[in-house]
Amino acid sequence: MNSKNIFTGRWQVAVLAITAWQMFMGSLFLFLVSSGGSSLARLSFSPISIALLFYLAFISASAFSLWYSLIKYNALGFISIYKFMIPVSGVFLSSVFLPEESINIIIVGAMLLVSLGIITINYQPALSCKSAGVCVTAAVISPVGKVVDGDE
Repeated sequence: MNSKNIFTGRWQVAVLAITAWQMFMGSLFLFLVSSGGSSLARLSFSPISIALLFYLAFISASAFSLWYSLIKYNALGFISIYKFMIPVSGVFLSSVFLPEESINIIIVGAMLLVSLGIITINYQPALSCKSAGVCVTAAVISPVGKVVDGDE
């Protein structure tokens, strides 16, 4: 299988093709819905706004392409755990960059609960000889999301 394709049943689809079509169809739909409420003559674009539009499109397309590439090479359950870090990093970065935001005890508690959830999901206890019938020293999650016993 080509490293730039995702196998979907009978077909292999390129990750960039999925991302491009998804972004194009979504933006076309949103443009059509939003243009129904106002006239297109009200739109005005400056060189800066066009540059920002292309920048944001590039960032979004890169994020989706990276996500699909991660799904291709890793177990989905393993990498989806890290999506839980989005609210934690969002809170932290907003408190750093936005002067009106500050971290209080409730926010710290919420971030600790999210982190505890990530640790709980990732935790793989060591197997004992009694429960498994086979002596295995430890079970860990490998970078590709497969459980590997500690004897290997």
